[in-house]
Amino acid sequence: MESPDTRDYLCAGEYLGYRLLELGVTHVFNVPGDFNLPLLDSLAKVPGLTLINTSNELNSAYAADGFARATGGLGCCVTTFLVGALSAINGVAASFAEEIPVLSLVGVPSTRQYQGMCSLHHTLGNAEDMSQEVDCYRPVTCYQTILRSFTDARYLIDKALTKALKQRKPVLLEVCRDIPMEPHSSFGLRPPSMAPFALPRTVSDPAALEAAAAAVQRFLADKKMPLIVAGRRVRTCQDALLKFATAVGWGLMVQHDAKGMFPEDHPSFIGCYFPGFSSPASIQQCYEAADAIFFVGTHFNEMNFGAPPDEVLEQRSVVVYKQHVLVGHTDSFNGVTTEDLLLHLAGRLKPSSSDQDGSSSGGILQLFKALPSVPPTFPHDPDFTAPPGVPLTLSYVYDQVQQQLLGGDEPMAVMVDTSDSMLRTHTMKLPGGTPYELQIFAGSIGWATPAGLGFSLAQQRAGRRLVVCQGDGGLQMTAGEIGNYARCGSNAIIILVNNNGYLIERYLSPIPDSGYNYLPTWDYSLVAEGMCNNSGKYKVFKVNTEAKARAAIHAAKQMRDHFVFIEVVVDKRDGAPGAGALRQGFVSRHFSNIEGYRHLNLPGSTNANSTLTSAGLAASGGLGGLADTLLAGGEVRSGMPRQAAGSSSCLPAAAAAAERLEATAGASAAAAGDAGGAGEGAGPGDMAGSEAGRAAGVGSSDGSKRSRLGLLPCKRPAEEEPEHRERE
Repeated sequence: MESPDTRDYLCAGEYLGYRLLELGVTHVFNVPGDFNLPLLDSLAKVPGLTLINTSNELNSAYAADGFARATGGLGCCVTTFLVGALSAINGVAASFAEEIPVLSLVGVPSTRQYQGMCSLHHTLGNAEDMSQEVDCYRPVTCYQTILRSFTDARYLIDKALTKALKQRKPVLLEVCRDIPMEPHSSFGLRPPSMAPFALPRTVSDPAALEAAAAAVQRFLADKKMPLIVAGRRVRTCQDALLKFATAVGWGLMVQHDAKGMFPEDHPSFIGCYFPGFSSPASIQQCYEAADAIFFVGTHFNEMNFGAPPDEVLEQRSVVVYKQHVLVGHTDSFNGVTTEDLLLHLAGRLKPSSSDQDGSSSGGILQLFKALPSVPPTFPHDPDFTAPPGVPLTLSYVYDQVQQQLLGGDEPMAVMVDTSDSMLRTHTMKLPGGTPYELQIFAGSIGWATPAGLGFSLAQQRAGRRLVVCQGDGGLQMTAGEIGNYARCGSNAIIILVNNNGYLIERYLSPIPDSGYNYLPTWDYSLVAEGMCNNSGKYKVFKVNTEAKARAAIHAAKQMRDHFVFIEVVVDKRDGAPGAGALRQGFVSRHFSNIEGYRHLNLPGSTNANSTLTSAGLAASGGLGGLADTLLAGGEVRSGMPRQAAGSSSCLPAAAAAAERLEATAGASAAAAGDAGGAGEGAGPGDMAGSEAGRAAGVGSSDGSKRSRLGLLPCKRPAEEEPEHRERE
């Protein structure tokens, strides 16, 4: 029998490429460099694997993150040694924080160069240490390795992929320049006939699972108002959560970073729990009324939860965290996976059923239906509210996105950048199965545009179209990928909010009109036109009136095979509802009593002639994690009694629920119009009147005070007439 020619064998890069395809990775995002050229050439030999050149390495990492979010699996980016890898590291770090598995491939010097101890370009000049890159990546990846030998390359590739998928974290795989294009018998013959990639499933310890389930059952035995709160870590067990929620029939809320991971048309769905901003306000009231909260997949951070859970909250909670279960602050169980526990409890707990008096053992849903469905109220702040009579507001734009794009029959998805839009889109009503993505924890401004590229290319194959909500400040950081949307055939829609700078930073700043909160003036529609440059099908709009915005969104809906870019020009003061309240809380906590700011008379300062409203307290308890400080002794200025941080009023839930049900049964229309509901147990959803908010005021924008710090505002030039541009 004739022995195979060496050229009949796969090379290392091909083996890796076929593994990626097997795992659902169809697009790899990369920037070429002399150290990774053989790696890219070998990956390009794999049919069905598409290489996407991005404008920079950071965008490659973001795009890989978006791809992984879309598929629920792995994303992949390729960079070159050190300078490229360090450029990508913030994107990889964000994926680490957000628990998104990304394979970071880096082409590195050859095996001979590693042994030669010579000073190479792209390094830090230390010829004795070639591990600088690994040292930098160690804190932001769960595994790091290098391919510099054929004997173990196949094993290390599979190990790296397994680590990323099992731990839901990025991994670093360095590939020496002389490895990826060399055929070798260890990778098998062409055509590939590799053994299937086997990802071992984490199995719960049977005894621990049974003990945890029994403890949960005992804990819930006398509870009348249980509530489920789901967080982003349910991404990997959404089916199990759906079965559990359906079986028990309790009310369910999602944290902001888990929006879209549970169907919003499900009978158990209540809304998005976003402390201080939950809408309707009754969401917060229901959360407080629960006598048992079943936290599943939650990540308690100040951006989506406010203060961390304290002992009072834990005593009425079950917390299911990866392979750990905490029951009522005292019972703890390890070795129990979230999926196994949910499925086990679904078959063990009795479903909620209505009693003769109409109450229910899942009474949170009854309470939610009985309470007025009204938004929270916030103090009026003219500095962060669109002036009366402006031709276009961002609220109108997102209303049109809701009605025209999310209200139709085309499957959609929504991605939101770290911006003012985060405080708006959590109230969107998503059709069942609609993905919603944001990076609220890592919070990298500009992430959404390149991440949207990866997400849309993955989801488009399944017939789903993406809407990206992007601010102008973030876009200036990552705008280079706009052209790739058209070039790669994406049909995503980018809503670009042009409000002349970093709006969210303006209302968090002690001096809102400081020069650092403004940007160089771009004509974003011209930028998009120039980047697409007759490549692919696309359409560009620039709108500054309601009629033009409505028409542009309608046109985008109709052009299903086009990439559409809509520049929305709004007033720089057009902040989200609650922006003023958030400003009061944030500035009060962080800046008011700093000596250099005392002359500005900021909210909460010891010489300020204002009080912080309960609305400010509520808003500050969410985004920015302010409740713990504002509710601490000596810092509450609204007369609100001190409460346990993170637990709001921590009501005796059954009694409070009964009182609320009785009180709301005969509520009049006038009572329904009261957004606060000032009865016992009023929490962050019950906001103070606008007069108190007006009295509180915001930081001065007086020009003389700004100039003392050398900070002068930028001004927007006269608006141009709206127009649209199209290329096919």
